[in-house]
Amino acid sequence: GVATGFRHVEREPEAAVLLKVKGQRGHVVVKYVRVSVSSLNSGDVFVLGDGKRVWKWVGREANVSEKSVGEAVGRALQGSYGGGATLEVIDEGVDDTDTEFWQALGGNNVSCLSIFDRVRPPQGKDDVYAAKEGFPCLYKLSDRGWFSSGQLKFSKQRSVSRGALDSRDVFVLDNGCEVFIWVGKTASGQGKQRAFFFAQHYMERNNRPAFLPLSTLNEGAESPRFLAVLA
Repeated sequence: GVATGFRHVEREPEAAVLLKVKGQRGHVVVKYVRVSVSSLNSGDVFVLGDGKRVWKWVGREANVSEKSVGEAVGRALQGSYGGGATLEVIDEGVDDTDTEFWQALGGNNVSCLSIFDRVRPPQGKDDVYAAKEGFPCLYKLSDRGWFSSGQLKFSKQRSVSRGALDSRDVFVLDNGCEVFIWVGKTASGQGKQRAFFFAQHYMERNNRPAFLPLSTLNEGAESPRFLAVLA
């Protein structure tokens, strides 16, 4: 079976966050970047939230995958604010004169006209960005082996492939914009019980956006998105 959910995240209204959405064809990475106009570039999608409003800013050369994931990220961030926040889409060069958006990025005295030329051109190649950022990545949660003495060990795997999975263990897979917990058919009881905790700990320790989708998949009932990462 499959269990999927977004976790509610409490944030102070004034604590603005900016997320960069970059990648291509199933290899899109979502990550926090500095809340600044200088973080924007015309080749990607960015999602800005300040607790009351959420903006999805679309660079003029952003691809379809980035736009699609950016939409999901925007709605997830909106939901993490408790449902009271609005979500607006800004297309670079078309309707990007929202003063509040630019002020949230650069301060109360920033003029829209003075910062348009500070948006950088596309940065890097979309098709290799995920690999450069270390995605996808796979971790094993196991209480087997001489090292464990029955204790759970959470370790990063060198290979991200179907062959790396073991029915006796639990695995956590991060594809850059979604996190999966894979439960092997004969995984131990404590591995199953503690899997969600270890997945959350991984996300916190690696500064992964807390509202990314986190799904639990049982061996034999994997989702197409999960299998696509291991293809």
